[in-house]
Amino acid sequence: MNREKAREFLEKELRKRPTVKASAIFTGKHGSMGFHAGRFYAVTIVKRRGEVVLIAPDDGLKCPYSSINAMLNNWHILLVIFER
Repeated sequence: MNREKAREFLEKELRKRPTVKASAIFTGKHGSMGFHAGRFYAVTIVKRRGEVVLIAPDDGLKCPYSSINAMLNNWHILLVIFER
């Protein structure tokens, strides 16, 4: 999924529900906020008060971002799985 389609898709889904579960690869700086570059994570994306928070429940790691674009700078979203 390219970045623009991922951004549009996530924005649309976050308007419909408070959380979106996704499969993603961390592409940011290795060790940033405890994440490791190139590692696959199952994450939960939450948007609240204009901030996007990405949570990796398995590792208990959190990453706050100012926007979905800022989040996508550090992540490659592979597959979105909806929480109903």
